[in-house]
Amino acid sequence: MMHYFTHPRKPALSSTMATILLLVSLTLEAQESDHNRLAVRADYPWQSNLGAEASILPILYGDNQIIFCLRPQADILVNNRWYTAFSLPVYVQLPLTIQDTVPCAIAQGDINLNGAWISQTNRGQHRVSLNWTIPTGLSKALAEAHDSIPTGGTLHRFDLFWHYTRYTDPVSLTVGINLGSTIPGTLDDKPYWEPASAGLALGTTLFMNHCVAFQFNLSKSISLPPWSEKKRIFQNADAF
Repeated sequence: MMHYFTHPRKPALSSTMATILLLVSLTLEAQESDHNRLAVRADYPWQSNLGAEASILPILYGDNQIIFCLRPQADILVNNRWYTAFSLPVYVQLPLTIQDTVPCAIAQGDINLNGAWISQTNRGQHRVSLNWTIPTGLSKALAEAHDSIPTGGTLHRFDLFWHYTRYTDPVSLTVGINLGSTIPGTLDDKPYWEPASAGLALGTTLFMNHCVAFQFNLSKSISLPPWSEKKRIFQNADAF
């Protein structure tokens, strides 16, 4: 389980940056041009991509291992309107130093399927997408039983996203919201459910040329507490 520490002033910073991005988006109307480089698209019946993304999970103080993530992925875009994508991450655990006795381990993560509807003009792009996370990874219990690393494997999860990107050459601004929920399942052989979550994302991208761009993103999310049989037993005990 990853633990993240947030600075107590981070919400204020997020609110300030969100206000700045919204104000900037309101002032961009006067800069609209007839030809916008950021809105140019290849006019093909369909396009597809195959690739892989590599990353390193955050290393926290006191950790004695490092975890690499390799995410092979494939996608296809039809008529610049309909989009679908598939990815299957693979995680590799290695000791952080030669003195650490952490065993090497490799495990697959959860499969991700994504489908989207896209509407784009010279001004911007609307994107509505649905993401399905299939729990094919290793849960914490299975990882401990096989001396491996937990990579998911808990619940089927669905996330609905809406994003709008405003094009104003050479800057684009993006705002997005998402709603998520899971299908009730089990955790440690007990009923378990993560009922709902919601999030807000803001971002801006500055395009220097056709090879270089700078991107800055802010996001904030909230979620209802997960429901579990263990939690319900404790609540019933407190009632007595």
